[in-house]
Amino acid sequence: MEILYYLAVLVVLLKCIYTEDIVIDLSKATVIRTLGPRFIGFTLDSSVIQNRWETFKPNSSRVLTLSTALAPAYFRVGGTGADFLIFNNSLNIQPGNEDKNYTFTESDWDMLNDFVKSSGWELIFDLNIFLRSNGHWNATNALQLFNYSIEKGYKPAGFELGNELNVFPQFNVTAAQSVYDFGNLKHILSSLPELGAPLILGPDVNSLDGGSLTFMDLFLKLGGANIVDIITYHHYYVPGTKATVEAFHNISLLESLRPQLKAAVALARKYCPEKPIWLGETSSSYGRQVDSLSYMYVASFMWLDKLGMAAQLGIDAVIRQSFYGPDDGVITLQLDPSNDFWVTYLHKQLVGTTVLNISRGLNENIRIYAHCTNIPSTTDYTKGSVTLILMNLGPTDVNIIIQGVERSNSDIYMLSPGDDQGLQSKSLKLNGNLLKLTDSGELPPLPVQSTTGPITLPTNNIAFVVLPDALKSECMI
Repeated sequence: MEILYYLAVLVVLLKCIYTEDIVIDLSKATVIRTLGPRFIGFTLDSSVIQNRWETFKPNSSRVLTLSTALAPAYFRVGGTGADFLIFNNSLNIQPGNEDKNYTFTESDWDMLNDFVKSSGWELIFDLNIFLRSNGHWNATNALQLFNYSIEKGYKPAGFELGNELNVFPQFNVTAAQSVYDFGNLKHILSSLPELGAPLILGPDVNSLDGGSLTFMDLFLKLGGANIVDIITYHHYYVPGTKATVEAFHNISLLESLRPQLKAAVALARKYCPEKPIWLGETSSSYGRQVDSLSYMYVASFMWLDKLGMAAQLGIDAVIRQSFYGPDDGVITLQLDPSNDFWVTYLHKQLVGTTVLNISRGLNENIRIYAHCTNIPSTTDYTKGSVTLILMNLGPTDVNIIIQGVERSNSDIYMLSPGDDQGLQSKSLKLNGNLLKLTDSGELPPLPVQSTTGPITLPTNNIAFVVLPDALKSECMI
C-alpha cells in the first residue's frame, strides 16, 4: 500500500512538471467584428412535418422551456423535404417525385407561427422550387401561403426557395433558372407589404466544394447577388457513414472548415460585399449516423469550434441542424436537452456579440476564442467583462494563464463528460454537477467556480471563462 501511495504522488508530481502553460494576453486582443443577437439559430427539417410532427410537440411547456432558453434565434424550416411540400394540397401540379410529395396544412402553419412567437424566435421558411411550369417556378401555391399569412397576421422573417439545388441535377434547376425564380419571389414579396418585408435567403448550396462552389458563383454572378438579402450555404464535416469518435476528435477535421469559410466569405464579398453570409444549415455529419455521435460529448467540440471559427472569419449566423431530430437535435426525440443544448445555452448566456481577435497559440489541440461577455443575458456581469471559450483536445492537462487584465479573477464554467463513457458520454457535468432539467421541468442553476490564479484545463474538457473585472475598453461600449 505504501508503494502505491508513493507511485500516486509521483504521478501527480510528474503531471505538474510537464503540464503545459498556455498564456492568453488580453492586452493584445482587438475587436474583429460585431455579430447580431441571433448569431445562433436552429432548423426544423421539413421531414418532421411530412412525418406528422413525429414526437415533436412545439407548443408543449417542456419544448417552450427549452426554446425560450435559446432566444433570440432564427428558426429555419427547410431541408430536402421542402421541395416536395404543397400547401393545402390545392394544386394539381405534380412536382419532382410524386411519391415524395406531401401536404402542408393551415394548422401546420399556425402551429409553426405560434411556436416562434411563444419562443421569441423568428421564422424562416423554405419554399418548394420544384413546383414548375414552362421551366420556371410556379408561385401559385406560395401565393396561397402568403395570402393565408396576411389573413392571420403572420410576418415571417424570411423565405428561401429550394434546398441544395446543386445536388438535384435530375430536376434540372440551374443556377440561371434559380436566379430567375428568386427574382420572381422578390417581385411577389415586394407587392405584399402586409407580410412585413421578409428577407430572401439563398442559394442554400451544400458544402463548398466542386459543383456547389460553381453553382454559388454562377448564382451570384448572374444576378442573385442583387436579389437575395442573405447569402447562405450549408456545411457538414463528414457523411454519417464516416462519423467516428476518432474523426470527431480530429484537429485536421475541425480545421477543414477554415478554408471553406474563407472561400464562402470571399465569394460573397466579391459580388455583394455589404450583404451577410450565413451557414444556413449545419451540423457535424449528414445522413443517418451510427449510434448518433452528434449526441455524444465528443460532438460538442465540433459545434463549439464551428461557432468560434465562424464568428471570427465573417459568418453572420450559424443555423444548427437541428433543434429537434433523431441524429443531431439540440433536443432529442424524447424532448430532452442534448449535450449541445447545454453548450448552446451556456454560449447564449455568456458569449456576447463583440468578437475579439486573440492568439490561438502554437498548440492546435487547445482551441481558444474570445468575445465580450453577453451583458443583456440573465447573468449579472457588467460591461468590460470578457468571455473566453476554451477547449482541450490534447492528451494532457494544461494551465491557462491570463495576462493583460486589470484583475485576474475568473469565473469558470467547466464542462466534462457526465459519466464514465468519456468522449461517448451522452450527458454533461458543469463544474462536477450533472446538467439536467429539474423535477418540475425547469432549467437548473449554472454553478460557477471562481479563481484568481491559473486555470487548469483538463484533457477533453471545455470551459467558458468569464473575466468579470477585465475592464476591457472594447467591451465597455
